[in-house]
Amino acid sequence: MTFLLRLSVLATILGLTAGVPATPARADAILDVIRAYGLIGTWAADCASPASTDNWHMSYYATSAGMARRKSYRGPNENTLDGTVDSAERLTPTMLRMRLRNDDPNWGDANGRYYDTVVEVANGRARSLSSIGSDGIHYITEGKFRDGTPTSALNRCRNSSS
Repeated sequence: MTFLLRLSVLATILGLTAGVPATPARADAILDVIRAYGLIGTWAADCASPASTDNWHMSYYATSAGMARRKSYRGPNENTLDGTVDSAERLTPTMLRMRLRNDDPNWGDANGRYYDTVVEVANGRARSLSSIGSDGIHYITEGKFRDGTPTSALNRCRNSSS
């Protein structure tokens, strides 16, 4: 490979990663990041409608030990699903990356599975842009599920009880 070609490849790589540190400049506590993006509380596609299998209500909350967790409500006839926020990293003022881990026997075979998820949070709405499971499956890419359906924007619900 010629020197100019190597230089061109290096410049391309550096250009693609410019402004994106390999590690966070400041390692913030998970709960601090979750709070900074205003995620504590309940989120749903339709806050006025009750939780159902078609309208999950998802709550991010802090435990008394200072841990960040999420609970998914799927309606009165379904088990509530609990999970842990294992990590949270600020990417931009409106985007964060979280590792969400299923942490409840009610998840069945998916219990213990984690998802590296990028979420955009702006104007009282949160939308998953990407999500890769610990099984290697890309569940969400560029804001779309594997079947091409766009992810729903979840609204910040005023009433935090679900």
